[in-house]
Amino acid sequence: MDAYIEKLRKRLRKSYDTFDDEIADLIEACKKDLEQSGVYGDLSDPLYFQAVVLYEKAYFGDNEDMEKIEKAYQSLKTSMALSGDYNGQKQSTDTNKADI
Repeated sequence: MDAYIEKLRKRLRKSYDTFDDEIADLIEACKKDLEQSGVYGDLSDPLYFQAVVLYEKAYFGDNEDMEKIEKAYQSLKTSMALSGDYNGQKQSTDTNKADI
C-alpha cells in the first residue's frame, strides 16, 4: 500500500509524508464507497486507481473544486458499476458450453 500512498501523494502535490495517514484512510473510504456501489477491484487496475485518485482529490483537505471532482468521481463510479467488469464476479468466457 505504501507505493500507492506515494503515488497519491504525488497526485495531490504533497512531497512530504505528514498526511500519509489521511491518504490511507481516504483510500479505505473510497474502496468501501465503491464496494457499496457494487464496484470491486484493486489499486493495480488503472481505472480503479483513477477512481481512488478522484476521491482523494475531492475529499483531501480543503479543495475549492470539490464539487466538480466529486461529480467526476461519481460518474466514473457509475460507469464502472454498469460495465460489469468490476462487479466482483468472473465473467464466463467459455463459449463451448451448450445451454441446457
